Amino acid sequence: RGEGSSQAVPPSLHGKSRLQAMQGDEEEIMGVAELQLPVEKKEVNIEGTRQREGRKEDVEKQRQEHAADFEQRTGMTKERCYRLFLTSLSLRTIGTSWFFMVFLEYTRYYVINDLSKMAFLEVATGSPSYLVQAFIFPVWGVVADRVSRKRVLVLSSLAMCGTCCLLTAVPCIPTYILTRLLALVADVGEPVRQAILRDLYCDADWESENGGATGIQSRIVLVTSVAFGVGGVLGMLILEAGNLGIGLPNEYTLAKADCEGRDRCVPEGQFSMNGYWHVDGCLRLMMILSTVAMITDFCLVALFFPETVRLEHRSEVSILRFLRQNWRDLKPWSNLRVLATRQLRLLMIILMISASVSAGSSTIFLSFYSRFEFDTLTMFLHNFLAGLTGWVVTYFVPKLVERFGDLLGVWVPAGATMLAFMVCAAALPYGYGSMAYVIWPLLVGPSYMLGVLAPNLLSKLIPSDVQGTFQTALLFMTLLLRGVCPWFWQAIFVESEGLPYPWDAMPFWVAIAIGSLSMGITIKATLRDNPKADIDAGRALQAFWDSDYVQSGAYELHGGCPPEGQKVDLSTRRKSSPTSTIRRIRQLVVGLRAPVSGGWARPGSAIGIFASLQHQIRSGAWRQGLRKSKSWNRSSSSSSTQAPEPQEEALEEMEVHRGIHAQALWEESDSCRAASRCATAGPSREVELQKETQVSL
Repeated sequence: RGEGSSQAVPPSLHGKSRLQAMQGDEEEIMGVAELQLPVEKKEVNIEGTRQREGRKEDVEKQRQEHAADFEQRTGMTKERCYRLFLTSLSLRTIGTSWFFMVFLEYTRYYVINDLSKMAFLEVATGSPSYLVQAFIFPVWGVVADRVSRKRVLVLSSLAMCGTCCLLTAVPCIPTYILTRLLALVADVGEPVRQAILRDLYCDADWESENGGATGIQSRIVLVTSVAFGVGGVLGMLILEAGNLGIGLPNEYTLAKADCEGRDRCVPEGQFSMNGYWHVDGCLRLMMILSTVAMITDFCLVALFFPETVRLEHRSEVSILRFLRQNWRDLKPWSNLRVLATRQLRLLMIILMISASVSAGSSTIFLSFYSRFEFDTLTMFLHNFLAGLTGWVVTYFVPKLVERFGDLLGVWVPAGATMLAFMVCAAALPYGYGSMAYVIWPLLVGPSYMLGVLAPNLLSKLIPSDVQGTFQTALLFMTLLLRGVCPWFWQAIFVESEGLPYPWDAMPFWVAIAIGSLSMGITIKATLRDNPKADIDAGRALQAFWDSDYVQSGAYELHGGCPPEGQKVDLSTRRKSSPTSTIRRIRQLVVGLRAPVSGGWARPGSAIGIFASLQHQIRSGAWRQGLRKSKSWNRSSSSSSTQAPEPQEEALEEMEVHRGIHAQALWEESDSCRAASRCATAGPSREVELQKETQVSL
C-alpha cells in the first residue's frame, strides 16, 4: 500500500518488508488482494459468471432439443448426417481439384489451343449461362425450401457427373457449350448444401457460439482443405511420374511445340492424337479419376442423404408439379426481399462490389499468366502452398471472430490481403516468376480463405427457414455480375495485350481501383454498423423479425415460420399496393370517360380516349386527379397493416354499382340509336340519357 493509504494493514504483515510480504504465506497475500478488490466489482463478476453459466445451460438445452427434433423428422442423428455431409463434400473437393488441376492444359490440347480464342469462348458461353442461372437459381432456392432439398441436390450431383463424363469422353466445342447448359442445374448444389448445413445446427450455435456460422464454415474449410491437399498430392504424383517417364506423360507438354499456331492439337473429328479415342496421357487420366469421384458422390447423396426440410414447410408434390402450380409467384428477384434490413443490404453491396472483380478472375489471371506461362505442375505448387497458409489462417478464424467479430476479423483482412496481392502481381516484372512462390502463400491463400468465409455473416442475420432462399438470392446477384462483367474484363484484356510493362496487366490495375472502393465501404461499415454486439447478445435476428418482410407475410410465403410473437394474420392484412393500383386505374378510366364537346364518345374508343385526354390537359383536371391519387396512396400506405374500413368497402361497392349502371345506360342509348327510336322519342330522351350517365360517372 502507499504511505498515504488509510486502509489498515493485516496484523500478520506488521514489521515485515514488502519483499518479505511477497514471499510470505499465500493465504495472507490473498487476504490483502481481497481487501484491495472493491465489493462492487466482486458482485459484478459474480453476476457475470451467473449469466454465463445460465447462457451455457440455455445453449445446451437448445442443442438437445434441436438434436431430438432433427432425429425425429429425418430418422438420422445429426452427427451421422454431418459425417455424410463432410464425406460428400470431400469427394466433391477431390474430384474438382483433379478437374481444375489439368483443365487449362486439357482444354488447350483437346478443345482449343489459342489463349485469346479460349478466353473469348469462356466469356461467350459463360456470360449467357450465368445470366440464365441468375434467373433460375432463385427458383431452385424456393423449391429447396418448399419441396425438397435432397431432390435438388441429387439433380445437381447428376448434372455434375454428366459434365465430367462428357468432357472426358467427347472433348470439343459443342460439348463445352453443352456443359454450360448442364451447369444450370449442377451449380445449384453449393447453396443447397449450405442450407442443409444450416439445418444441422441450432440457432445459438449458428449465430454466436464459437464464432457462429463463420466458425462452423472455417472448420469445414479445414476438412475440405485437407481433402484438396490429398487430391492435389495424388494428382501431383501422377503428373510428376509422367515427367520422370514412370507413368503416362503429359500429352500437352509433349505436343506443345507442334501445336504452336494451331487452334487445336488433336486432329479434327478425333478425340485423341492417335485414333478415335484412347488415353493419350496423364491429363485424360486425371479427368477419368475426377469423373469417378463425382459418380461416387452422386451415389452417396442419392442413397444415404436425409431430407432436412421440416414437414410443416414441405409441399408434398413433385418438383415439376410445384413449378406448374406456382410459376407465376416464382419471380427470381423476389428472393432479394430476404435482405430485409438496412444492414443486410449494406453487406450485400460490399459483396457485390467484390463479386464484380471475381467475375473477371479468369481473365485477370490470364493477363498474369501471359507474362510467365507457368506449366500445370508449377501452378499446382503455387496453389498448394497457398492452400497450406490458408489452412493455417482458417484454423484461427473462430477465435478471430469471437474476439473481433466478422467484419474486423474476416472482412477487413480479406480485403487488405487481396489488394496487396493484386498490387504485387501487377508490379511483378518479366523474369521474376519465381516470386510467385512467395506471393501465393503470403497473400493469395489467406485472402481466398477469408473471402470464402465472409458471406457467413449474412447467414447469421437470416433465419434457418429461408436459408435456401437467401443463398440463391446471393447467387442471383453474383451470377448477374458474372454474366455482364466478363465482357468488360475481356475488353480490357484484349486492349492491354501488347502494351509495355506494367500496363500489360491493365485488368489488375482496374481491379485494384474497384477493390479499394469495396475496402473503404467495409471499413465504414465496421466503424458505424458492426453487428457484433447484437450477435453476442443473442439479438442477431431481432432486426429481421421487425422488418417489413416478416410483417407483410412475405417471409411465410417463402416457407418461413416466424416465432409466436411475430406471426402475421394474413387474413386481416391489407393488400395496399394492389388496391392502390386498382384505384389508380379506375380513376384514370373514369377520367377518360369525361364528356367531350359536342356529344359523348363510346367508352374505350380511341377517339373518345384521345378527346378526353385533350380535354383534361387543356383544363388542368389531370393535375387534380393526380394529387387526389397521391394523397390517397399516402393515407393507405400509413395504414397498410390495418384491415379495410367499412366506409371504404361501401365506397368501392358503390363505384362498382355506378359503373354497372353507367354501362347499362350506354347500352340503352346505343340500342335506341340502332333501332331509330330516338327520333320518335324525341331529343329529350337522348339528353336525359347523357345526363344520367354523367351523374353516374
